Amino acid sequence: MLSEAMVRHIVGPEGAQVMIDITHGAWRDYVSEGRPRFHRSTRAAIVWDYMVIRANAELCDLEGVRRDERHDRPLYVLRESVMVRPKMHDRQLLTRNYPTRAQRQVRRSGYFPELDLPNVMFGYKLDAAEAGVEQCVITSPADEWIIDLDDLAAGNMAPTQTLIEMPDLDAPWRALDSIRLRRSNP
Repeated sequence: MLSEAMVRHIVGPEGAQVMIDITHGAWRDYVSEGRPRFHRSTRAAIVWDYMVIRANAELCDLEGVRRDERHDRPLYVLRESVMVRPKMHDRQLLTRNYPTRAQRQVRRSGYFPELDLPNVMFGYKLDAAEAGVEQCVITSPADEWIIDLDDLAAGNMAPTQTLIEMPDLDAPWRALDSIRLRRSNP
């Protein structure tokens, strides 16, 4: 089970703000093309492309983030503890696609078969008119929790999912720093 508290801690407020900026920037890039798409899947693919371009530049510039790939698709590894990938979400904050066998396995377990890091998705939900981004989120396909990125960017680190503290278990992720902007030394 991937803990919402762990993901909140590792992403942190600065990482959340960068993911928000990537998402809104990708939507602006799509809109500035001036070529409306009538098929949701086409629009989602174009916005996804812009999210990847921006994530490669902005997310990978954060301390503690590196890019990896699975079947030519980018994955962003955060503090060598969790990987995140961009996705569009529907009104119920579920990802939108036709689930392959591998995707069904990821939804059940949270892991890609050949990678040993838990997987979450950062993305967006469009407003009811599908004219703009209403909400930016991180979701866990296996654990069914949602992190509102605006909430996290504002500094709310407390999980919304009930967290049962187990005194005999050490949570090594608590010792990790949140991903953050690189600081130049004076």
